[in-house]
Amino acid sequence: MKDNKKKILHIAIIIIGTVFLLLSAFHTNIWFDESYSVSIANHSFAEIWKISSYDVHPIFYYWILRIINLIFGPNIYLYRIFSVLCIVLTGLLGYTHIRKDFGEKVGILFSYFAFFLPAICVYAVEIRMYSLALYLASILGIYAYRIVKDKFSKKNWIIFAIASLCLAYTHYYGLITSGIVNLILFIYILIKKKDDKKYLKCFIIQAIIEVLLYLPWIGPFLYRSLKSSGGFWIKIKFPNTIMEILNFQYSGVLSDPFSIKCIIALIFAVALYAYIISLIIKKVIQDKKDKKSFLNAGVWAILVYLAVILAAWIISIKTEILYSRYLLVITGFLAFGLAYFLAKEKHIIITFIILTCITGMAIYNEYDLIKENYADSNLEAINYIKENIKEDDIIIYNRINMAILNTYFPDNTQYFLNFGHWGVHEAYKAYAPSMKIVEDWEFLNDFQGRIWIMDSENSTYVYDNIDKNIVETVEEWKHFESDYHGYKYDINVVEKK
Repeated sequence: MKDNKKKILHIAIIIIGTVFLLLSAFHTNIWFDESYSVSIANHSFAEIWKISSYDVHPIFYYWILRIINLIFGPNIYLYRIFSVLCIVLTGLLGYTHIRKDFGEKVGILFSYFAFFLPAICVYAVEIRMYSLALYLASILGIYAYRIVKDKFSKKNWIIFAIASLCLAYTHYYGLITSGIVNLILFIYILIKKKDDKKYLKCFIIQAIIEVLLYLPWIGPFLYRSLKSSGGFWIKIKFPNTIMEILNFQYSGVLSDPFSIKCIIALIFAVALYAYIISLIIKKVIQDKKDKKSFLNAGVWAILVYLAVILAAWIISIKTEILYSRYLLVITGFLAFGLAYFLAKEKHIIITFIILTCITGMAIYNEYDLIKENYADSNLEAINYIKENIKEDDIIIYNRINMAILNTYFPDNTQYFLNFGHWGVHEAYKAYAPSMKIVEDWEFLNDFQGRIWIMDSENSTYVYDNIDKNIVETVEEWKHFESDYHGYKYDINVVEKK
């Protein structure tokens, strides 16, 4: 294919990929994790720092949402489009950077994977930090390569250091990734660049600056690490965890790993990785004949991907953090590794089959997303509440997933019944001032008015346990089921005299 045609194809993939991701993005549904992002963005930068220090994720993404909030106001559409934008920027790296460094074929394939890996399709439209982390990690890898392969450039060092620091402040898998890439770069400089003192000097300077700028977050990081070890919600289970790690990039779901969709994705992943390993072995044999190092950019990318998983596994001995969704942070390394070796494959039919399978799984995922995100059922419960709730009504619930109501009804005081006495008071200040955390029924003593009881998951725990002697029913039990993340609402409206 001529160069001009390759460029046209590359640009077409970026445009089609962008439209493809946006198909499922224009909706106002949110689930609990997204509601946390939306709610914390209503706080000041200083408050976000304080609240996030008790959360399981650092601050950088939340600060960006805060900036969007300050400029445009709280807007679910814009928050969601920002996530898509990060993936689009990642895909553009294939054209602006990887194409120049590794050729048209690698750049095109990288952009393709950035838009059409099924896991990316799903999480590109979530109001969470994964898209941003994926973009920053991709920049980190690109500029680590440019530092060692290009002529000495301070610009490369500056971009590398900024990406490294921002990634560490975006996600704790980002911190692990930054640490591993910095360590590999340091070892490489000691071995390969030992005669050029500029490289070691720049590495030491940027490393010291990074550490100093991350020091303010060390306290929250250590607190979260120790806190998580006491009973974090992530649990490693075999063989489920291994199956999820293998199938997640191609299934895009975190459901039963023995489901048909996940099994198909698992079979594809095993076959694909076995094939990539065979290409690596061929390359190693050829490089040995040519007396070249087999540690090329593609191998390094895959090694970083595997090293982060291994590090998370080791850390999980103390604090369980090995979770498939977090692999999105390092998916750029996987995408590049696949692109690098498939670009060298001479049997075009094999590459065509692989890309066809991935495209098919991506389309299937996008079809499911469109059905789920735009289902009529999604806002039935919200619309029912909007039509009937009054200014002074309060809302109570004992399942924190109902905190999504904080986004839709910020003017109505809400109470999370923390009867399990979870240590979540500081982290859930993201929902303040609308939501208050209570651990008994005393908050009702001085209240008079209507109470919206929000039970969920077909449980009527709150309604069953409220003192019927002090309330009377105003609206009988209503049940709603939303397609979006399978939310269920069991609603009773009572009045306390």
